[in-house]
Amino acid sequence: MENGSFDNAPIATLMTRIAARLPMASLALAATVLSNALLLAYVGVFAASGRTPDRAMLYAGMCLLGAAAISCVGAYAMHRQQRAIEQRDAENRLLREAAVKKDEFLADVSHELRTPLNVILGYIDLLLDHSFGPLEPAQRDILHRITKNASNLSHLINDLIDLSRIEAGRLKIELETVDLGPLFSDMRSLMEVLLAGHDVAFHTTLAPGCMRVRTDGERLKQIVSNLLVNAVKFTERGSITLRAEARGIDTTIVSVTDTGIGIPASAHRAIFEPFRQVHDRGRHVPGAGIGLSISSRLARLMSGSLTVESEPGRGSCFTLTVPAATSDVCVEPLRRVC
Repeated sequence: MENGSFDNAPIATLMTRIAARLPMASLALAATVLSNALLLAYVGVFAASGRTPDRAMLYAGMCLLGAAAISCVGAYAMHRQQRAIEQRDAENRLLREAAVKKDEFLADVSHELRTPLNVILGYIDLLLDHSFGPLEPAQRDILHRITKNASNLSHLINDLIDLSRIEAGRLKIELETVDLGPLFSDMRSLMEVLLAGHDVAFHTTLAPGCMRVRTDGERLKQIVSNLLVNAVKFTERGSITLRAEARGIDTTIVSVTDTGIGIPASAHRAIFEPFRQVHDRGRHVPGAGIGLSISSRLARLMSGSLTVESEPGRGSCFTLTVPAATSDVCVEPLRRVC
């Protein structure tokens, strides 16, 4: 200190060292507290020299003390917020790791279940083909029931495997030109079995010239069969219609329309979530509620979409959009002008 002045270099050095050690949320508090210390040091200098600080100096000191209190509260709030963000990030990381482990476990278990189930189905086929001798009608009936339930279980296992692959980003899509004619023929054969004993008619409409699309053939068949199976579950009487037609010059839509119980508008998004069933709890419907979720995700992977239009009591219409094959675009025939 020379001529009444005060050397603040040590205090500045101390502030720099503290700032290097403190988190960003506490720097404002540290700066304010040290500024107050510097002010008090100056006041001490005045007192030691026998001079009295003027009113402006005292007012500045009061302002800095108030700022220190506000900075203390603000720094504490910032510190709490930073801790909350770090905790949330850690929890999200744990959730992501748990989801990956869940998908891996689901895929492993599904594979382990599918192998013995395929063996069971194979032996049943041998029995039905009389490979081990003739069967009585009652025996054949029992074997058919076993086959039906085992096939349903196999379908569920395949859906679980597909869901785990989609969640992990490991599902491969093989794009090719697919003829819709054989697909519609296969679906007619499927519906003959599914609708046996039901008071429901099945219709197909394939627009001329819209026979081919650019997509994954197996996955397209999986989506359409899921939609038809779903329609059978919720349609007790009336009809189910499978239709394909053009939408513009580069898109084909494949729709499944039924006269079933319908879906409320509030549940249109929920039905595409995995393991969600929005029907009446008193109505027993088989299935795990993942068919529509898988179908929707497969549609997006194939550069398409799956949407629904439905009202309670008026049936449902599920619409799948897929890219049309460029060499097979639906074009309206030219009209002769007289």
